Amino acid sequence: IIVRYPSNETTNIIFEETAKFTCGLIFRMLYEKIGTIEPWVKLPRYQLEKRNLLVIGSGRIGRKVAKLMTPFLHISTFDIKENDYFELKPLIQQADCITIHIPKNDNNVSFIDDEKLSWMKDGASIVNTARGSIVDEKSLYNEIKSGRIKAAFDVFWKEPYEGMLKEFYPDGFFMTPHVASTCSAFLEGCKKDLTILINELKKSC
Repeated sequence: IIVRYPSNETTNIIFEETAKFTCGLIFRMLYEKIGTIEPWVKLPRYQLEKRNLLVIGSGRIGRKVAKLMTPFLHISTFDIKENDYFELKPLIQQADCITIHIPKNDNNVSFIDDEKLSWMKDGASIVNTARGSIVDEKSLYNEIKSGRIKAAFDVFWKEPYEGMLKEFYPDGFFMTPHVASTCSAFLEGCKKDLTILINELKKSC
């Protein structure tokens, strides 16, 4: 059995699409409270460039998100390889939106737990296009149920997701079906990469 990563070209599509999809979710959460059509109500909102975005994880996707959002928001970043852990609390406390871009591993399961969620200010939101298990499900449920924060997730603890947070969809817990990197160009790239691999195998036989 041969296991091979997609080509750099195809992999870059994953990073680009995930980053841009994440930006869409961030905008959705920051513009979530703007008013209603029936009744016709306009709600006051903060100037966007005064809002604070915290990007947790400065890998290839996290860096792209930070770069894309820099013209619109005040950006802070945290990465355990670049920052001291004690820096995280004040960054979370200041953030209007937090976006997660760290890998899933044994050290990161429930990295965003009840303590870190309690640091978030009222009305803030959290976006996750990394892995569901990085956030503690029960802790997030309790915070959203309290009405203090909201979230937008493209990844879950089990998929298709039928868990406890579904009761808050779409207002308190906005969900998309794990599609951040799934676009036609990515699928075409995978097909192209597989064709190249098959041809290489044929030549070696």
